[in-house]
Amino acid sequence: MTLLNPACFDEIIGSLRRDGVEVHHFCVVAGNEVLRRTAVRRDATGWAERKYHEYEDAIRDDRFARHLDAVTLDAAAIAPTIGESLSLPHRRS
Repeated sequence: MTLLNPACFDEIIGSLRRDGVEVHHFCVVAGNEVLRRTAVRRDATGWAERKYHEYEDAIRDDRFARHLDAVTLDAAAIAPTIGESLSLPHRRS
């Protein structure tokens, strides 16, 4: 889920944390060129360009400081990275 609006983040995540829920938030990021290629395949270039520039500024906020680089890490690497940070047991294939 994309949750980069600070007010929405504070409302949703803050409420969960105040209720005692342990929340871990990760920001999976990719460069503009990667997103542009994906948008072209999905025929969504205008929307993607607007969102990229909006999100590019938002992810600099400390709320979104846990970045996982989707350019250097694929899904197979991102999942264990998240699991390790949550102290989840590592599944062997």
